[in-house]
Amino acid sequence: MAVGKIMMAQNGDKVINVSSVSGSRAIPTPFSASCDASKGGLGNLIWALAIMWARYHLNVNAIARCALETSMRVTLPEDEEKRKVE
Repeated sequence: MAVGKIMMAQNGDKVINVSSVSGSRAIPTPFSASCDASKGGLGNLIWALAIMWARYHLNVNAIARCALETSMRVTLPEDEEKRKVE
């Protein structure tokens, strides 16, 4: 938040955060609840800052990556994968 004061004094700037789609939609994998919750919290913080800082001409956004096949993500059955994409 301290950097926000500096940016407000400059009368216009951008804040770009890196997020994940699991911040807005839980991905059903073992042990992902804490990760999804923390990313959801970050998403809400970004949303709140965007609203609060807009009057100071500060643009706050996030770039969210898609779900990737990693060791943390369990492969879903093929029909479930197709349903999620459609």
